[in-house]
Amino acid sequence: MKDQLTELCVDVVPDGAGATVVLAGEIDLATAPELQARLEVLIDATTGDVALDVARVTFLDSTGLHVIALAHQRLRDGCRQLRVSNPATRVRRVLELSGMARLLEVERRSPAADTPA
Repeated sequence: MKDQLTELCVDVVPDGAGATVVLAGEIDLATAPELQARLEVLIDATTGDVALDVARVTFLDSTGLHVIALAHQRLRDGCRQLRVSNPATRVRRVLELSGMARLLEVERRSPAADTPA
């Protein structure tokens, strides 16, 4: 199911008991509330881990970090895990500087993936 938010595309792909959420665009003050609502529904509807594929996320601010932190906490409270995969350099840097990379399982992608073709 695909939805176009203000500047963020959210595609939820079921993955066994969990799901992968493929995100594209900006996660900021304008898009974070809807993303949070979507993640809450997803967490309630699944019993497994949740992965956020952020390969196509172009911007992540503190409100986006807050949404990720809330999802992480809800999943952890249920003995589940939130993984963040494929962050571009700028998104990975925000996760690292904020300390979120130490809390989450962040699957790094190679620096070569950040260079334009």
